[in-house]
Amino acid sequence: MRSTLIAFPLGLYALSRLLQLAFLWWMAPDDKIRDRLLAWDGGHFVRVAQEGYPTGYSFDADGNLTGNGLAFFPAYPMLVRLVHYVTRLDYGTAAITVSWLAGGAAAVLLCALFTRLYDERVGLVLTALFCVQPMSMVLSMGYSEALFTALVAGMLLCAHRGDWLPAGLLGLGAGLTRPTGAAAAIALAVAAGIAVYRARAGPRGRPRALRSRPRALRSRPRAPRGRGSPCWRPPLRSRACPPTCCGSGCASATWARGSTSRPRAGAPRSTTAPRACCSCATPSRAATAGSRSASRGC
Repeated sequence: MRSTLIAFPLGLYALSRLLQLAFLWWMAPDDKIRDRLLAWDGGHFVRVAQEGYPTGYSFDADGNLTGNGLAFFPAYPMLVRLVHYVTRLDYGTAAITVSWLAGGAAAVLLCALFTRLYDERVGLVLTALFCVQPMSMVLSMGYSEALFTALVAGMLLCAHRGDWLPAGLLGLGAGLTRPTGAAAAIALAVAAGIAVYRARAGPRGRPRALRSRPRALRSRPRAPRGRGSPCWRPPLRSRACPPTCCGSGCASATWARGSTSRPRAGAPRSTTAPRACCSCATPSRAATAGSRSASRGC
């Protein structure tokens, strides 16, 4: 991969994050940008990463059912906990860090995918649209969208390259990140089915099961060979001629090769021979040539 396809998406992603943070700082009345980035679902992800999943449903003081971490998939909270253990950051900062890193990876992988499907210009333009769209703000928050996008983009890129094992692992990770991983699994299954069909099709674009038909069905039927064939010619039975015959020791034919009669399969042989050139019953050249021209249609 060219360095441009890595540096440009990362630079564009970082620039868009800084602009969005500046806009958020300008709009936030209390200047608590970090709390804004961990609002709503971000709080549930942080609690799951810190405390684990609850053992049951949650209720408020009035007995009403409230939301809890059971609605969220485990891949993103597991990464948040891993980053917390490795870097010793608090869980909120670790959640934002995972989202920012996953968003950068998603930008690079989307650029590579679109470049492979179309060209470099299309890949860069679509990556720019991905980074600056209004809903791209969630890529900076403690949400799982950035991680899911990176996993799905990597899965599709590996599937298009034919690397099915990494594609399957990335698809598994996407399925553990968000419920929309079911759609990614369907896409991967369709891509694998198309690849298997093309592998079995061969150069003619048809499955080998269809191309393995009998030869008589796949090609033009040929004329049979042997005694049952209309082009069959019986062998020449000869005996040696005396040296004085035609001056050159020709062969005597009890069954002439130049005979125009075509015996059927199982029929007795005929003893009729064409006109001979001498007393030893050697077929003449004229009779043989005429019989051959008559049977040239075979």
